[in-house]
Amino acid sequence: MASRVLRTPSVLLVNVLDEHDLYARTLRAYGYRVVKAPTSGAAHLIAITRPTDIVVTDVHITGSMSGLELTRRLRTHTRTTTVPIIVLTDVSRPHDADLALKAGANLVLERSVRADVLQGEIARLLSS
Repeated sequence: MASRVLRTPSVLLVNVLDEHDLYARTLRAYGYRVVKAPTSGAAHLIAITRPTDIVVTDVHITGSMSGLELTRRLRTHTRTTTVPIIVLTDVSRPHDADLALKAGANLVLERSVRADVLQGEIARLLSS
């Protein structure tokens, strides 16, 4: 009987402002491997060169591209076309949600989403 090696799912957190550390701690407690990217460029490089199971980014991030542009670029790269992407946006900017979905996001959540809610959505996307 063949055995299967289970790999810890990897979550790429891209410059998720104030909640960055809280999300990282919570996701690690749930058993995820968390990789933090301080800028959009670093996030893009990490996502296309390392095994990444899901990306969580904000619309407004530090770096040469926005979260929307990062999402678009990840959707066009062969290694990341099917990687689920969650985009966080401010409640004061509801049009960002439409733009994020058009860019290729799987899900848009309003900041500040509770860490346990984010974890639940990550689990749902990874299991589908």
